[in-house]
Amino acid sequence: MDMLRALSAPDQNRFAIGGDPVSWMVPNFLMMHGVKPGWSRADDGTFHHQYEDEALEQVVADVKTLFDERVIHPNSIIDPSNNGSWWVSGTTSCLIQGFSGWSTYVQRGVPAGYIDLPQWGGGGAAATWGGNAGYAAYMAISAKASDERVHEILSLWNYIAAPFGTKEYLTVNYGVQGTHWEWVDGHPTRLSDAYEAERVGGYKYAGSTDAAQLYTPGDEELVRTQHAYLSEKLPVAVYSDAKGLYSTAEQEAGAAANRELLGVMREIIQSQRPVSDLAAAVESWKKDAGDEIREEYQEAWAAANG
Repeated sequence: MDMLRALSAPDQNRFAIGGDPVSWMVPNFLMMHGVKPGWSRADDGTFHHQYEDEALEQVVADVKTLFDERVIHPNSIIDPSNNGSWWVSGTTSCLIQGFSGWSTYVQRGVPAGYIDLPQWGGGGAAATWGGNAGYAAYMAISAKASDERVHEILSLWNYIAAPFGTKEYLTVNYGVQGTHWEWVDGHPTRLSDAYEAERVGGYKYAGSTDAAQLYTPGDEELVRTQHAYLSEKLPVAVYSDAKGLYSTAEQEAGAAANRELLGVMREIIQSQRPVSDLAAAVESWKKDAGDEIREEYQEAWAAANG
């Protein structure tokens, strides 16, 4: 927190960090407190969610303090989509982002390193949260779509998911040769102005493989740095104990329950309600979906592990 304060000068319109604090800062603070992502399994077989951890209230209170002090960009909650733009322009000093974003920003001409987050109580680096391989959600096609429409969408997704090195991969990730990129020393190199002018975001979530390998054209040093980072972090990363398990309640009711709870956290951070309201919000989350999800994951874990 002291580092973030040192990076802030709100009277000069400079802030340490931006982005929705509930989506980015709260999870990172929980990670620093040693909380597992998502669900953790106790020795007695019961599952507990990160929202039930005793550290959550302190984490939300600490994030609220930073928001009150204007260490966090004041528009982070009402305008979170400008997170990357604030950072690129220098309005914010730090950006919380997934690993794949590292190369993405460097290829856009933004120099980027990383901060090794410490354990909250000291004792070295915090164990990094591990995620699912690839994109952690899924794409779906409406059951009402015609066969022709289904095949049309699948053909588009198939194109977007083209493997590294193919012509289709270059088109999806770099654009049109001669307009958006050119070969430089054997590497596809973006023509930054043209690429940025016509860049379209979002479609890569439909299966793009650009983050499936370490490759940043013309920047061997970065690739080696990233390889060293992953070699250090992946073997000791911590994962949700529900990884690989399925819960119907999670799919049907989880999103709505999460939305309600995260909304309360945002209101607390903006001083629209007291921190003490968080406990009741967590109980509502458990009643609306959490307890049922817990039971299903416990059953799924038992079935998968004998």
